[in-house]
Amino acid sequence: MNIRTLLLLLSSGVIIFLSGVCHAGSKETPDRKQSYELRERCNDAAKQFFHRRYGSGYDKMVMKGQAENYVNHYNTKLNKCFALIIINTKNEKENVWGKSKELWDIGKTSMVGLFSEYTYSKEIFFCTVNEVDCKSEKEWDMLIAPYISD
Repeated sequence: MNIRTLLLLLSSGVIIFLSGVCHAGSKETPDRKQSYELRERCNDAAKQFFHRRYGSGYDKMVMKGQAENYVNHYNTKLNKCFALIIINTKNEKENVWGKSKELWDIGKTSMVGLFSEYTYSKEIFFCTVNEVDCKSEKEWDMLIAPYISD
């Protein structure tokens, strides 16, 4: 093999290698862009859902005995948008606070899970995710983990 053939092979290999890298990079770009757009749409849809259901979340604040907040997550594996809504409620008669967590599938506008307890006594009223009952907030958090993480 002469030097000219070796240089030709090397230059061809480098060109093929660089061409493959450029091609792989261009394949990733639409996936990242699409993923970003889906997360943005999820954020917008969850925000609209929350505002339709709870207003600003702070309208009813502590003086009226209720405050709500939410976080949303686009699950790429399930290709779904979820919102976790956290509600703190004051029982005026007993002067005690309760806490509820609701997990919603935003696309279907259906509740996936519900957790509710009095915060002072840890007495649980509801603890369920997709019709699976649970016994503690920690267990509920573990049951919803596949929905709100990738």
